[in-house]
Amino acid sequence: MGTISSNEPLSSEPERRSAVEGLPPLLAEAFVLGGRECQSQVAASIPGEMPDRQFDSVDAYVDALSGQVALAVLSVELPDDRLERVVRETLRASEHARIVLVATDGAELLRCEVPYDDAFVLPADRESFDVAIEKLYVQAYYSLILDRYYRIGLAINNHDTTAEQDGESEDGKLRQWQAKHRRLRSYLDRFRQFLGPESFRAIATRSERFDDLVGSAGQQGNPSAIGLPESCPDCGLDWTTWHDSKLGTGHEQIGANTWRCTRCGHTLADDDPKNYRIG
Repeated sequence: MGTISSNEPLSSEPERRSAVEGLPPLLAEAFVLGGRECQSQVAASIPGEMPDRQFDSVDAYVDALSGQVALAVLSVELPDDRLERVVRETLRASEHARIVLVATDGAELLRCEVPYDDAFVLPADRESFDVAIEKLYVQAYYSLILDRYYRIGLAINNHDTTAEQDGESEDGKLRQWQAKHRRLRSYLDRFRQFLGPESFRAIATRSERFDDLVGSAGQQGNPSAIGLPESCPDCGLDWTTWHDSKLGTGHEQIGANTWRCTRCGHTLADDDPKNYRIG
Protein backbone atom coordinates (compact mmCIF):
# COMPACT_ATOMS: atom_id res chain seq x y z
CA MET A 1 0.00 0.00 0.00
CA GLY A 2 1.07 3.57 -0.41
CA THR A 3 2.54 5.36 2.56
CA ILE A 4 2.67 8.97 3.69
CA SER A 5 6.06 10.36 4.51
CA SER A 6 6.57 11.54 8.08
CA ASN A 7 7.03 15.16 6.99
CA GLU A 8 3.74 15.40 5.11
CA PRO A 9 0.67 16.82 6.88
CA LEU A 10 -2.43 14.74 7.55
CA SER A 11 -5.03 15.19 4.85
CA SER A 12 -8.01 17.19 6.06
CA GLU A 13 -10.38 14.65 4.49
CA PRO A 14 -8.46 11.42 3.86
CA GLU A 15 -10.30 8.58 2.19
CA ARG A 16 -11.59 6.04 4.67
CA ARG A 17 -13.96 3.13 4.73
CA SER A 18 -15.91 1.65 7.60
CA ALA A 19 -14.94 -1.82 8.76
CA VAL A 20 -18.53 -2.34 9.93
CA GLU A 21 -21.18 -2.10 7.22
CA GLY A 22 -23.51 0.84 7.58
CA LEU A 23 -21.22 2.96 9.74
CA PRO A 24 -19.42 6.12 8.66
CA PRO A 25 -15.64 5.70 8.34
CA LEU A 26 -13.41 6.66 11.23
CA LEU A 27 -10.98 9.46 10.41
CA ALA A 28 -7.89 7.62 11.53
CA GLU A 29 -4.27 6.87 10.71
CA ALA A 30 -1.92 4.02 11.47
CA PHE A 31 1.45 5.18 12.79
CA VAL A 32 4.43 2.87 12.27
CA LEU A 33 7.70 3.35 14.14
CA GLY A 34 10.70 1.17 13.34
CA GLY A 35 13.55 0.49 10.95
CA ARG A 36 13.05 0.25 7.21
CA GLU A 37 12.72 -3.54 7.30
CA CYS A 38 9.98 -3.25 9.90
CA GLN A 39 8.26 -0.48 7.95
CA SER A 40 8.20 -2.42 4.70
CA GLN A 41 6.86 -5.60 6.30
CA VAL A 42 4.18 -3.79 8.26
CA ALA A 43 3.15 -1.63 5.29
CA ALA A 44 2.62 -4.78 3.25
CA SER A 45 0.21 -6.17 5.84
CA ILE A 46 -1.81 -3.20 7.10
CA PRO A 47 -5.13 -3.17 5.21
CA GLY A 48 -4.98 -0.73 2.32
CA GLU A 49 -8.04 1.17 3.54
CA MET A 50 -6.06 2.57 6.48
CA PRO A 51 -3.31 4.96 5.34
CA ASP A 52 -0.16 4.70 7.39
CA ARG A 53 2.56 7.16 8.33
CA GLN A 54 6.02 5.72 8.83
CA PHE A 55 8.77 6.99 11.12
CA ASP A 56 12.28 5.95 12.04
CA SER A 57 12.70 8.65 14.69
CA VAL A 58 10.96 8.77 18.07
CA ASP A 59 10.97 12.57 18.10
CA ALA A 60 9.43 12.81 14.62
CA TYR A 61 6.79 10.27 15.62
CA VAL A 62 5.87 12.10 18.82
CA ASP A 63 5.79 15.50 17.09
CA ALA A 64 3.33 14.18 14.49
CA LEU A 65 0.89 12.62 16.96
CA SER A 66 -2.71 13.77 16.94
CA GLY A 67 -6.13 12.55 17.98
CA GLN A 68 -6.47 10.87 14.56
CA VAL A 69 -4.22 7.95 15.49
CA ALA A 70 -6.25 4.74 15.77
CA LEU A 71 -3.38 2.27 15.54
CA ALA A 72 0.28 2.46 16.54
CA VAL A 73 2.62 -0.28 15.29
CA LEU A 74 5.90 -0.08 17.19
CA SER A 75 9.12 -2.03 16.84
CA VAL A 76 10.60 -3.46 20.03
CA GLU A 77 14.03 -2.62 18.64
CA LEU A 78 13.65 0.49 20.79
CA PRO A 79 14.81 0.30 24.42
CA ASP A 80 11.93 -0.15 26.84
CA ASP A 81 12.21 3.36 28.27
CA ARG A 82 11.90 4.96 24.82
CA LEU A 83 9.14 2.55 23.82
CA GLU A 84 7.25 3.44 27.00
CA ARG A 85 7.54 7.11 26.10
CA VAL A 86 6.11 6.44 22.64
CA VAL A 87 3.17 4.45 24.02
CA ARG A 88 2.49 7.05 26.70
CA GLU A 89 2.56 9.97 24.26
CA THR A 90 0.41 8.06 21.78
CA LEU A 91 -2.30 7.47 24.38
CA ARG A 92 -2.10 11.04 25.62
CA ALA A 93 -2.74 12.28 22.08
CA SER A 94 -5.32 9.65 21.13
CA GLU A 95 -6.63 7.73 24.11
CA HIS A 96 -8.41 5.03 22.10
CA ALA A 97 -5.42 4.23 19.85
CA ARG A 98 -4.49 0.55 19.86
CA ILE A 99 -0.86 -0.40 20.50
CA VAL A 100 0.77 -3.18 18.46
CA LEU A 101 4.33 -4.33 19.12
CA VAL A 102 6.32 -6.08 16.40
CA ALA A 103 9.66 -7.87 16.43
CA THR A 104 11.71 -10.05 14.14
CA ASP A 105 12.53 -12.38 17.03
CA GLY A 106 10.00 -13.82 19.47
CA ALA A 107 12.53 -13.58 22.28
CA GLU A 108 12.52 -9.80 21.88
CA LEU A 109 8.80 -9.69 22.61
CA LEU A 110 9.21 -11.90 25.67
CA ARG A 111 11.84 -9.54 27.07
CA CYS A 112 9.75 -6.42 26.42
CA GLU A 113 7.80 -5.17 29.46
CA VAL A 114 5.90 -2.39 27.70
CA PRO A 115 2.08 -2.84 27.70
CA TYR A 116 0.35 -3.48 24.38
CA ASP A 117 -2.93 -4.56 22.80
CA ASP A 118 -1.40 -7.14 20.47
CA ALA A 119 2.05 -8.29 19.36
CA PHE A 120 3.49 -10.06 16.32
CA VAL A 121 6.71 -11.61 15.14
CA LEU A 122 7.57 -10.49 11.61
CA PRO A 123 7.14 -11.60 8.97
CA ALA A 124 3.59 -12.35 10.14
CA ASP A 125 1.04 -14.40 8.27
CA ARG A 126 -0.64 -11.85 6.01
CA GLU A 127 -4.19 -13.05 6.52
CA SER A 128 -4.02 -13.36 10.31
CA PHE A 129 -2.26 -10.00 10.59
CA ASP A 130 -4.92 -8.31 8.46
CA VAL A 131 -7.69 -9.79 10.60
CA ALA A 132 -5.99 -8.74 13.84
CA ILE A 133 -5.38 -5.20 12.59
CA GLU A 134 -9.00 -4.81 11.51
CA LYS A 135 -10.23 -6.03 14.91
CA LEU A 136 -8.01 -3.53 16.70
CA TYR A 137 -9.20 -0.76 14.39
CA VAL A 138 -12.83 -1.63 15.14
CA GLN A 139 -12.12 -1.83 18.88
CA ALA A 140 -10.69 1.68 18.75
CA TYR A 141 -13.70 2.87 16.75
CA TYR A 142 -16.16 1.23 19.17
CA SER A 143 -14.42 2.76 22.20
CA LEU A 144 -14.53 6.20 20.61
CA ILE A 145 -18.25 5.95 19.82
CA LEU A 146 -19.01 4.57 23.29
CA ASP A 147 -17.15 7.49 24.86
CA ARG A 148 -19.12 10.00 22.80
CA TYR A 149 -22.37 8.18 23.58
CA TYR A 150 -21.87 8.54 27.33
CA ARG A 151 -20.66 12.13 27.10
CA ILE A 152 -23.66 13.23 25.08
CA GLY A 153 -25.86 11.28 27.49
CA LEU A 154 -24.39 13.29 30.34
CA ALA A 155 -25.01 16.52 28.43
CA ILE A 156 -28.64 15.49 28.00
CA ASN A 157 -28.97 14.85 31.73
CA ASN A 158 -27.42 18.23 32.50
CA HIS A 159 -29.05 20.16 29.65
CA ASP A 160 -30.61 22.72 31.97
CA THR A 161 -27.14 24.13 32.66
CA THR A 162 -26.50 24.72 28.94
CA ALA A 163 -29.94 25.76 27.72
CA GLU A 164 -29.11 29.25 26.46
CA GLN A 165 -26.51 28.64 23.75
CA ASP A 166 -26.33 30.00 20.23
CA GLY A 167 -29.83 31.47 20.56
CA GLU A 168 -31.43 28.02 20.50
CA SER A 169 -34.23 27.04 22.83
CA GLU A 170 -33.70 24.44 25.50
CA ASP A 171 -36.13 22.06 23.77
CA GLY A 172 -34.39 22.47 20.41
CA LYS A 173 -30.96 21.80 21.88
CA LEU A 174 -32.24 18.82 23.82
CA ARG A 175 -33.85 17.30 20.72
CA GLN A 176 -30.58 17.73 18.83
CA TRP A 177 -28.63 15.92 21.52
CA GLN A 178 -31.22 13.15 21.78
CA ALA A 179 -31.06 12.56 18.02
CA LYS A 180 -27.26 12.26 18.17
CA HIS A 181 -27.57 9.97 21.17
CA ARG A 182 -29.96 7.64 19.33
CA ARG A 183 -27.72 7.58 16.27
CA LEU A 184 -24.68 6.67 18.36
CA ARG A 185 -26.69 3.93 20.07
CA SER A 186 -27.54 2.44 16.67
CA TYR A 187 -23.83 2.47 15.80
CA LEU A 188 -23.00 0.65 19.02
CA ASP A 189 -25.62 -2.00 18.25
CA ARG A 190 -23.98 -2.64 14.88
CA PHE A 191 -20.57 -2.91 16.48
CA ARG A 192 -21.89 -5.56 18.86
CA GLN A 193 -22.92 -7.66 15.87
CA PHE A 194 -19.37 -7.47 14.52
CA LEU A 195 -17.18 -7.78 17.62
CA GLY A 196 -16.96 -11.08 19.47
CA PRO A 197 -16.56 -11.89 23.19
CA GLU A 198 -12.77 -11.84 22.92
CA SER A 199 -12.79 -8.26 21.63
CA PHE A 200 -15.14 -7.09 24.37
CA ARG A 201 -12.96 -8.74 27.02
CA ALA A 202 -9.96 -6.91 25.58
CA ILE A 203 -11.86 -3.61 25.70
CA ALA A 204 -13.09 -4.22 29.25
CA THR A 205 -9.63 -5.08 30.61
CA ARG A 206 -7.61 -2.57 28.61
CA SER A 207 -7.22 -0.11 31.46
CA GLU A 208 -5.54 -2.81 33.54
CA ARG A 209 -2.70 -2.92 31.02
CA PHE A 210 -2.26 0.81 30.52
CA ASP A 211 -3.33 2.44 33.81
CA ASP A 212 0.16 2.79 35.27
CA LEU A 213 1.64 4.17 32.07
CA VAL A 214 -1.20 6.59 31.37
CA GLY A 215 -1.26 7.52 35.04
CA SER A 216 2.36 8.59 34.96
CA ALA A 217 1.46 10.78 31.98
CA GLY A 218 -1.51 12.24 33.81
CA GLN A 219 0.65 13.29 36.73
CA GLN A 220 2.38 15.73 34.40
CA GLY A 221 -0.84 17.71 33.81
CA ASN A 222 -0.79 21.49 34.23
CA PRO A 223 -4.33 22.90 33.98
CA SER A 224 -3.13 26.50 34.27
CA ALA A 225 -1.24 26.07 30.99
CA ILE A 226 -4.58 25.77 29.18
CA GLY A 227 -6.37 28.43 31.20
CA LEU A 228 -8.06 26.16 33.75
CA PRO A 229 -8.07 26.53 37.54
CA GLU A 230 -6.00 24.15 39.67
CA SER A 231 -9.12 22.58 41.18
CA CYS A 232 -12.80 22.18 40.38
CA PRO A 233 -14.68 25.40 41.21
CA ASP A 234 -17.64 23.33 42.40
CA CYS A 235 -16.36 20.30 44.35
CA GLY A 236 -12.72 21.33 44.88
CA LEU A 237 -11.15 18.24 43.28
CA ASP A 238 -7.44 18.80 42.61
CA TRP A 239 -6.80 19.14 38.86
CA THR A 240 -3.01 19.18 39.08
CA THR A 241 -2.41 15.52 39.90
CA TRP A 242 -3.40 12.03 38.77
CA HIS A 243 -6.06 10.39 40.95
CA ASP A 244 -6.98 7.03 39.44
CA SER A 245 -8.20 5.46 36.20
CA LYS A 246 -11.75 6.71 36.82
CA LEU A 247 -11.03 10.33 37.79
CA GLY A 248 -7.82 10.76 35.78
CA THR A 249 -6.40 14.23 36.39
CA GLY A 250 -9.79 15.44 37.58
CA HIS A 251 -10.74 17.24 34.37
CA GLU A 252 -11.49 16.12 30.83
CA GLN A 253 -12.01 17.89 27.54
CA ILE A 254 -15.49 17.33 26.12
CA GLY A 255 -15.53 19.94 23.35
CA ALA A 256 -13.36 22.38 21.45
CA ASN A 257 -13.15 24.76 24.43
CA THR A 258 -15.10 22.82 27.01
CA TRP A 259 -13.87 21.01 30.11
CA ARG A 260 -15.65 19.00 32.77
CA CYS A 261 -14.82 17.78 36.27
CA THR A 262 -14.61 13.99 36.27
CA ARG A 263 -16.01 13.76 39.80
CA CYS A 264 -18.98 16.14 40.00
CA GLY A 265 -19.57 16.91 36.30
CA HIS A 266 -19.15 20.69 36.69
CA THR A 267 -18.53 22.18 33.24
CA LEU A 268 -16.41 25.15 32.23
CA ALA A 269 -17.24 26.95 28.97
CA ASP A 270 -19.55 25.54 26.32
CA ASP A 271 -20.63 21.97 27.08
CA ASP A 272 -22.04 21.45 23.61
CA PRO A 273 -21.47 18.08 21.91
CA LYS A 274 -21.75 19.72 18.48
CA ASN A 275 -17.99 19.13 18.18
CA TYR A 276 -18.55 15.37 18.25
CA ARG A 277 -19.15 14.73 14.59
CA ILE A 278 -19.44 11.24 13.17
CA GLY A 279 -18.55 11.05 9.50
